[in-house]
Amino acid sequence: MIVFNKPAGIAKSPPAASSPLPTSNTSAPIYFESLIPELLKIFTQFKDLHIVKFPERYTSGVTILSGSEEVAQRINKCKKRAKTMDECNDSHLVISLGHPLTKHSQGKYAVKLAKGEVNNRKVPILEDRWSEMDRKRQRVKLVRISHKLVRKGSEASLCRVSSSTTAHNALRLFFATKLLSPILGDNTFSARVNNVMGVPMLLDPWSDVANSTKVCYNYCTYFLV
Repeated sequence: MIVFNKPAGIAKSPPAASSPLPTSNTSAPIYFESLIPELLKIFTQFKDLHIVKFPERYTSGVTILSGSEEVAQRINKCKKRAKTMDECNDSHLVISLGHPLTKHSQGKYAVKLAKGEVNNRKVPILEDRWSEMDRKRQRVKLVRISHKLVRKGSEASLCRVSSSTTAHNALRLFFATKLLSPILGDNTFSARVNNVMGVPMLLDPWSDVANSTKVCYNYCTYFLV
């Protein structure tokens, strides 16, 4: 097996043409699957490499590759079993801009695409409530998230967050729209938070301003530990 730290900004594979959630703009995206042939030239003891653990595109963290397809399948089976337990199996350290509204929280949320009443624009939002019908018809993606403030600086904070999944932009939506403290490097959802006389304010998620690309920093989002 090969274990290494993946830098932020590298995606596992190209997004599907009908991807329901937007991704940040990037001029030259890097997809890890296209790098596997180059890795095989370096690690000649492997005939093939299978991705076992891969943090999402905007995460820097532990990545695991296996030279055995059987081992990869067994680990992926365990991961799927863990997801059905509806528990916070992933733990992260997050650097966020400003200070979170609360020092700690724990809850279950739903990520869904919602249409605006004025411009009919569909954007992902994080809701505290959802209907059983929406869940059964898979109109929402459920995620359990808990966070705790570790350290607070003058302009940024360090938080420990646990979640049942990092998919569907759940963590970035949580920090931006629930804590009003966008993750450092989040150039998509950070635009939903604006400072008015030093006070963070949540903007209308369907407005043009909230859907603009707001460049925070180009490095360091959150770290898988």
